Amino acid sequence: MKAVFAISPLKALTALALLAALAALLLYALSAPAPARAQTPGDYDTDSDNLIEISDLDQLNAVRYDLDGNGVPTADATATAAYAAAFPGGNTADTSTPYMGCAAACIGYELDRNLDFAADGVAVTSTDSYPNWEPIADPGND
Repeated sequence: MKAVFAISPLKALTALALLAALAALLLYALSAPAPARAQTPGDYDTDSDNLIEISDLDQLNAVRYDLDGNGVPTADATATAAYAAAFPGGNTADTSTPYMGCAAACIGYELDRNLDFAADGVAVTSTDSYPNWEPIADPGND
């Protein structure tokens, strides 16, 4: 004799709804961006790709003082002070040893999160211009 299992339509719909919710949760978990790694003073390459990670507008602004991205600002007191303030604890003076957290030598920069100019005090106009932001480099004067 065969056993027959019957399930009520209400229980079937409940089970289906539960499965759909679990599938949606799994899809969300798989598609959500990974959180940016927290920087610690001295380690600005937390993913070890020899790129200095930019996490805020002060760090983005400091790029103007080290356009080649090696972690050593130009030999100017203002540049050195601004770079050191944006990257506290970074070894910005000695290129012969690992510095800024790069395993060998830093070779550039990467943005590791979205930066909101408006939230950081720089006004955003309706034309998406940033009146308080100066270009990082002038291609004619590099």
